[in-house]
Amino acid sequence: MNVKFYLQKLKELKVKSPAKTTSRENHPSFKIPCLNSLNTLSPALASKLTLTVFSMPRRYRKRDEEHAFLEQGTPLSIHADNREIAAWRWGSGPSVLLVHGWSGCAAQFHRMAAQIVSAGFSVVAFDQPGHGASPGTTSNLLKFNRALEAMDRFHGPFHAVIGHSLGGLSLAMVAAENGLSDRLVLINPIPSVAYAIESFSQIVNLPQNLSDSLWSTVRKRFGIIPDETSFANLVDDIASDTLVIHEKHDRQIPWKLTEEWASTWDSATFETTEGLGHQRILSDEKTIERIVDYIGKPRVDIRAQVLSEYAL
Repeated sequence: MNVKFYLQKLKELKVKSPAKTTSRENHPSFKIPCLNSLNTLSPALASKLTLTVFSMPRRYRKRDEEHAFLEQGTPLSIHADNREIAAWRWGSGPSVLLVHGWSGCAAQFHRMAAQIVSAGFSVVAFDQPGHGASPGTTSNLLKFNRALEAMDRFHGPFHAVIGHSLGGLSLAMVAAENGLSDRLVLINPIPSVAYAIESFSQIVNLPQNLSDSLWSTVRKRFGIIPDETSFANLVDDIASDTLVIHEKHDRQIPWKLTEEWASTWDSATFETTEGLGHQRILSDEKTIERIVDYIGKPRVDIRAQVLSEYAL
């Protein structure tokens, strides 16, 4: 018996994974079917299954206006880990990159992107590996990072980079290594890999041995130390001016966890919203206005403008 065999048996039993939805303000509540029984029979197999489920994002169900938004964009060619990454560009001018989180997609930013384009920027957004239109069924933070690095390498530099949830942590990790942009915006960012593992363990009610195994696997296979891969340890290495926005009543990532590290970050401005949830904040008019104001006006490249006019 192996993990693929077990997953196929679950399909035959018509066991459903968390449903696709457009509004996911609460943590998904589900259990891995028969996990306790499997753990009794074969802890090693149960551990593999746990990692598989932990690594499987849900596909975001797009609304009509989100489909229309993607259709209006210009597709970009980009690859990471020898796989194509679905990416688009809208507008013209200095580029602003949008980075979605776990189980999200580029289309979530459709309202924000429209306002940024209206302000004179171009917008670049992409579907993370295993998300949206990008291929694959599994993903992880390292894949997020490599996709972001590829976007920066082939479609940067960026006037500003905006990240939501896990996309915010990925953005911070890459920025700590190479700077990424002079302006960063973090929206409801997840504080650490440790928090992601602990939350998942609670959601699926993992037995302690499987939770311990998941921590160990993340360290050994991915080279990530969960409790050290955190904003608390990253902020000193990020020189960019940063706007951190977190919803006071976020049910997925507690506001207090962000306040603890953001309040000690000298180059960051920390602001709070109320009543917007973890996802709806991305479409909130006032939040978008604040972000557009923060990233400022496009810097005009005089040399490029002169050459362009001369060519005409």
